[in-house]
Amino acid sequence: MTGAIGEPGPVGLTAGGPGDTGPTGEKKRLTELKFVLDQPVQAHGELVKELTFKRPTGNDIQEAGYPLHIDMETGDITFDEQKMGAMMVRLGAVPPSTIKMLDAQDWATIAWGLVRFFPPRWQAIMQS
Repeated sequence: MTGAIGEPGPVGLTAGGPGDTGPTGEKKRLTELKFVLDQPVQAHGELVKELTFKRPTGNDIQEAGYPLHIDMETGDITFDEQKMGAMMVRLGAVPPSTIKMLDAQDWATIAWGLVRFFPPRWQAIMQS
């Protein structure tokens, strides 16, 4: 899948969205994303209408693989669906069957929403 990152649909950001700052002006880090599903799915024996995904760690990336490819010439972002699915399982703490049962539009909305966790901090790279 390619394209620009847009708003991922109905999503609740639990630790501040882009531009949110703390009391001293520091930028808050997004710690999790919550997605309201168009089509409920089974997770751990219950029918759920929303899924929450934590911020990934280095271990999550090592175990599931880095799900993005960023074309440095065009800026296009693509992702590996298998790695993104594995990452959804890890970050959502749900069984693989839950991710496999997602409606295609819910899956895509979640995948594109999770993209915001993965691009590098370009300013830090350029200052290195």
